[in-house]
Amino acid sequence: FSNVTLTFAQTTSFGSAAITVGAGATLDFNFLNPTNAITLNGGTLLNYGNWNGGVSLAGTVDATLINSLASNEVTVSAGATVDLGGVTKDIVYQGGTLNNLGTYTGTLVVQGSLNLSSATPSVGSTIRVADGGTVDFGNNAFGGTVEYTGGTVANYSGDVNVVGTNVTVAAGSLGSATLVVGAGTSITLGSGTTGAISIDGGSINGDSLNNFTGTVTVKGGSVLDIDGVDSTAVINSTATVVVQDGATLKGRGTLGQVTVEAGGTLAPGNSPGLLSFTGLTLSVDPIDGSAGSMNMEIAALFGGDGGAPVAGVDYDSVAVTGVLDLTKLSSSSRFLLNLLSFDESGNPGAPKYWDPATGFELVVFTYGTPDWGGDVNDLFAINSSGFLDGLGHAVTANHFHVIDDAANQQIRLVYSSIPEPSTYGLMLGGLALAAAAYRRKKLKTKA
Repeated sequence: FSNVTLTFAQTTSFGSAAITVGAGATLDFNFLNPTNAITLNGGTLLNYGNWNGGVSLAGTVDATLINSLASNEVTVSAGATVDLGGVTKDIVYQGGTLNNLGTYTGTLVVQGSLNLSSATPSVGSTIRVADGGTVDFGNNAFGGTVEYTGGTVANYSGDVNVVGTNVTVAAGSLGSATLVVGAGTSITLGSGTTGAISIDGGSINGDSLNNFTGTVTVKGGSVLDIDGVDSTAVINSTATVVVQDGATLKGRGTLGQVTVEAGGTLAPGNSPGLLSFTGLTLSVDPIDGSAGSMNMEIAALFGGDGGAPVAGVDYDSVAVTGVLDLTKLSSSSRFLLNLLSFDESGNPGAPKYWDPATGFELVVFTYGTPDWGGDVNDLFAINSSGFLDGLGHAVTANHFHVIDDAANQQIRLVYSSIPEPSTYGLMLGGLALAAAAYRRKKLKTKA
């Protein structure tokens, strides 16, 4: 309506009708709180102090009016010109012109097309890109928070935080931004998705990682399981993955280049299984020299026909079709193999066909191209506290060592019923030192 004044006598005066207040018109709320959808398009609102419904702005509106509204959410429609100077309320942007963004400190939910190349909101604001929305940052630095529930982010190279679960990410929607999938959030990647993704407590739904080309960084405390929720393995040799300190990459399937940083963990399969990569680099911390680890679950030591156990079926293994890079490892920076044995019921215990007097070999890695120097056994440490014998006791690590089977392009874990000779040397050295200390103690006592 326009050129007239209407007053709410009661909250249901206008039923459920949507009301547009045009130029020259006045809507008097009479301090009531109706539920009508109201669009302000050049008119005037009176006595609305108790009204907390949402309002759509279609005309020219100053910041004073917006700040005086009880509602915490205001929609800006196409054709509107709105002053956001000093505004703290949430704004749903569907179109129009926004002025004085530099002092706006609320959450700007973008459902239309918004260009910020010449006007950047303040660092205290949040920009949430929603379905149907496009935000072009114009490569400007933005110190505030950027959130994502859908839509497209353009010309922005910072972090964009996912809000919600099962958020769909379409091809071309990330640009050069890094999509951060935090705790309690999840994403589904559409066909042809590219860019950078950071898993920081959240997850990628199902096998949609198959649609992705780019780099996935798995942050500390996070797990990237490429089995997917429906147990459909990911087979994507174009996805690069970086496993950071405290993070885990697990499941069955195929990825591209994978880097396991210091403190990162590989956990092939889901009792047990095989991970395949086009390339694998095992890195170390440049300061303290620490490396990552691999959890190797072992269920059987011989195959069902009495032959060799099968990698990925009877025990966990990793297959690398390209370069296996161990150049950063050394005798003082060793990659840790955590051995975990399971009985035929799937419980921690002696693996099938366990015989303490019978040696066995298991393939830890297969590789296309080796890249390391020296004895490969010096590059690995073994934690056997989870490998149990028939009595439930841990088998000591001195029964295990690692070899390079170059002829078959495999790094193997070897069990011997007789502890390694090098272990005997360490034991004898330890005994000699203990004896020397005892003699010194006796001499001091006599003195």
